[in-house]
Amino acid sequence: MASKRKTSGTTESALKREKKVKTLQEKVELLDMLQRVKSSSAVARHYGINESTVRYIKKNEKAIREAVAAATPAGAKTLHVVRDVNLSRMEAATFLWVQDCYKKRIPVDSVMIRGKAKSLYDNLKSREGGVSQSIDFLASKGWFDKFCHRYGLRNVRVAGEAASANQEEAREFPATFKEIIEEKGYEPEQAFNADETDLFWKKMPQRTFISKEDK
Repeated sequence: MASKRKTSGTTESALKREKKVKTLQEKVELLDMLQRVKSSSAVARHYGINESTVRYIKKNEKAIREAVAAATPAGAKTLHVVRDVNLSRMEAATFLWVQDCYKKRIPVDSVMIRGKAKSLYDNLKSREGGVSQSIDFLASKGWFDKFCHRYGLRNVRVAGEAASANQEEAREFPATFKEIIEEKGYEPEQAFNADETDLFWKKMPQRTFISKEDK
């Protein structure tokens, strides 16, 4: 009997997850987001569902869109409320920028990300127009928190955690450095160790944002 109750609970949990994407309209919105971000895992996190569910919806995209088109009244101008396309484009571009900064080992804090997002949005607004002309995007803290949740960004310390120096390369460098010294014929007096410096320490953030997939 205990086993049956456990199975029932598991089924109930699965049904609750599926309720997050239940209507055809929601599935169309999911498919539209997938076209923009090109990441099943990011879309799955946004909707709180399994990545396999996203792939299943993608597999049935044609049937879903045809069903929506058939259900739309002939005189209707649109199926749902018009969304700001430039906002979605800006968020995708901002996420790519954050990833690029991480690869270049450039720490970025919330102020820098919000500033970049505002700059990107204003640029898209001036070029594309559309719904954005009537919207004043402020890159608020509330937007930033939701953005981090949608794209799975986490905040880590620059030193001592995932965003610190590459430990593997650090272990290999002494041998590489020795080869350079011998090849170039440098004297010991010409080699200096600059392990760390505080020259510009106030200019760089002590924490940075990285994707959950980054280690």
